[in-house]
Amino acid sequence: MAASSSAAAPPPVGPAFGQSCHLAPVRDLLEWHRSVHPPGPDGSTGQPPSAVKFGDVNLVGCKSSLDGWVERHSDSAADTAAGFRDCSEIAWADDNPGYDVHALPAPRLKHVLLQAGNDC
Repeated sequence: MAASSSAAAPPPVGPAFGQSCHLAPVRDLLEWHRSVHPPGPDGSTGQPPSAVKFGDVNLVGCKSSLDGWVERHSDSAADTAAGFRDCSEIAWADDNPGYDVHALPAPRLKHVLLQAGNDC
């Protein structure tokens, strides 16, 4: 007798094999991140805030880069209880003219669209 499962198959992610994504990147986003952890043996508490720039479309998943962003950048209760603190922000690059993603520490963003973390 063959085993059967009552669980539904997961929904497909992104375009089917061989198909291209119908979405086209239109604007760039900036993502800023700061993370602090309890002091290590050397006394350090983390890296300086940093930033990255990327397009507004996730071509692999064929969806907006903003879809699920807060969930992917939120902290677990265990991380918070352990003393980890972080903050992530995302904004349109053209709302932050002249922003230098290579600056360390990276400055906070202006005109923030979304924010996640336990220390914002």
